[in-house]
Amino acid sequence: MNGTSTKRRMRCTPCREGTQWLNKVMWRFVKGRAKPAEIDALWEISKQIESHTICALGDAAAWPVQGLIQKIATMDLCGEHSGMDTLTMLCERLRSEKLLVASELDTLQRLNEQVDSEQSDLALLTWICRQQQTVLSRLINSHPDVRPENCCMLIAQLDGTRFVAGYRRIDGQHYSSVTELLNLLLNSPTLVAEILHNIDQISKGNESPFAELVPCIYSLVYGCAVFPEDERRVLEVLFQLLDIQLISHSDPRLVLRRGNASFCQLYRLFSEGMYSSKIFLTAALHDPVMFVLSQDDLFLDIEPTKTLIRFPPEERRRRFGEDENSLSFLQKLTAHRRYIESKLVTITTRFIQGISYHIFLTAALHDPVMFVLSQDDLFLDIEPTKTLIRFPPEERRRRFGEDENSLSFLQKLTAHRRYIESKLVTITTRFIQGISYHV
Repeated sequence: MNGTSTKRRMRCTPCREGTQWLNKVMWRFVKGRAKPAEIDALWEISKQIESHTICALGDAAAWPVQGLIQKIATMDLCGEHSGMDTLTMLCERLRSEKLLVASELDTLQRLNEQVDSEQSDLALLTWICRQQQTVLSRLINSHPDVRPENCCMLIAQLDGTRFVAGYRRIDGQHYSSVTELLNLLLNSPTLVAEILHNIDQISKGNESPFAELVPCIYSLVYGCAVFPEDERRVLEVLFQLLDIQLISHSDPRLVLRRGNASFCQLYRLFSEGMYSSKIFLTAALHDPVMFVLSQDDLFLDIEPTKTLIRFPPEERRRRFGEDENSLSFLQKLTAHRRYIESKLVTITTRFIQGISYHIFLTAALHDPVMFVLSQDDLFLDIEPTKTLIRFPPEERRRRFGEDENSLSFLQKLTAHRRYIESKLVTITTRFIQGISYHV
């Protein structure tokens, strides 16, 4: 419109007024500042001018206007479709994310329910095992309630025990109170220790109606100390009882020898239930105990009177002589005592070495052994024949292929061997690092 050079340009009123307005709207349209109503009016005016005017300038002015409006409209339409596509994709993605999150939540809920069920079954099984150990202990100690005639019946009754949920037997108004009481005992080791100590003081010298209080608290409140957190709580109660019942007592050895104090009962239950400590003590004390049992030709007494009593008269005369008041008799008795002392030193040293060695192994090899146990999906064999034997036929075909004579089969088997070798190197390095660190 502005490129014409005719002399008649801008002479007539429509061009002089309309072209200025058209220029103004077009520039605003290009700059993106035109209003939708102005754009619609511009389109209508251009359509009216086209083929309805004798002015060539006016007719030509409509074409670029229409082309520009159509181009911008096409761009807006494409942008609108693009936005719709983006919105659709976003909705689909959000829907997929929602389904994924719902699936994960459902999986977590099922896993939590499974964990709760397994934990409940473990607690019930632990209680049964604890009661069976009590029956065995009473049978060994000749308890009047447990005899060889009825011990099997008691064990069978425990195996057939049917457990009932607490809320089914306790009224709703009392259930919350019982729960709060148990939580209070669980989280207050000092309170539990004070209760047990006061019960011991009340029932001292009398037939106690609370004879089963310690086993009841141990199984009901602490769940027989199966989990590490319960072990820690039981140890806190034992520490409090140690301070109350032993340290404050004038003769702690007497309290331990009697074994009827709450500290002794709780410690006995706790130590009998620690299977890891039993395994450790079995490994640590096996060799020293076998060494002591092999010394069956000696009585490990260092007191002179007890040493003489141990031997029959003939053996005593052969070892030390006839006259007990002679110098030779005393010299031989003194030499025997020194020999016994050296044996006791050797035995004690073996016990200390066994415990120290296995403490060292427990600390040094814990992480490497746990790493090996975590690799339960691998058979650590590097021989080809053993590697193939370890896997079932389906697993072998999936890992290596159908044809055992093919090149692909051999390549996969070689790669598997190299992977196993790298695992063995890693495991060996972990063992060396653990031992070196604790050395």
